[in-house]
Amino acid sequence: LFVFDRCIDDSINVIQSIETFLDVRYIIKEEGTNFSAGLTRDYGVRYFDSFDYDFILFTDGDCVPSPLVLEEHDCNMNQSNKAIVSCGKRMKENVFGVFEDDERNIGPWVNGFGFDNIGKVIVSSQLAINSIFTYSCNLAFNKKAIDLCRLVNKEISNDESRVFNSSFDGLWGCEDNFVSYVIFKTSNIILLTSNNSYVEHYYHEENKKNGTNELSLLLSL
Repeated sequence: LFVFDRCIDDSINVIQSIETFLDVRYIIKEEGTNFSAGLTRDYGVRYFDSFDYDFILFTDGDCVPSPLVLEEHDCNMNQSNKAIVSCGKRMKENVFGVFEDDERNIGPWVNGFGFDNIGKVIVSSQLAINSIFTYSCNLAFNKKAIDLCRLVNKEISNDESRVFNSSFDGLWGCEDNFVSYVIFKTSNIILLTSNNSYVEHYYHEENKKNGTNELSLLLSL
């Protein structure tokens, strides 16, 4: 499912012209402000409310998934009956056209966690989890995780239609840290995939980012 957030290019015509055995669909989001990753994702999640699904995988419009991205996330989803969020790897293209290793694999990283040949359970501090979710164009949620985040949003924002809290609409990255906060604080499970689950993030000039103090917002929830 492609969610088009007031695209001004030829994206819809491209989708309509694709020939594939996959059931490719698209919807157009017109509510809210342009670029609101959490609201755009929630728009897509609501589309699947009438479907019987195992998990939903999110990626971005500038990313191409690896051949095993679904299988690796599916493997994580079968590890427990709890609410699960599965985090995959990102290979980012630089200005020279070279794909670089995921930033979370470079240098001393929190508790030695990173992407390798096996998946890992993340049990760490809130700061570590926020770091893990910083590059979040390869995330999968099982239905229990979707329902849990909606339940929390109903309690704090009186909006049970949202998975990503509306306080972070229009900000860059913070909408995912809300999810990590919910999963971590409720003693549910965040998993890293193996190296086989990655997306290739193609180079483009950086968009203007609206920042905020993520920690202060999260502590206020």
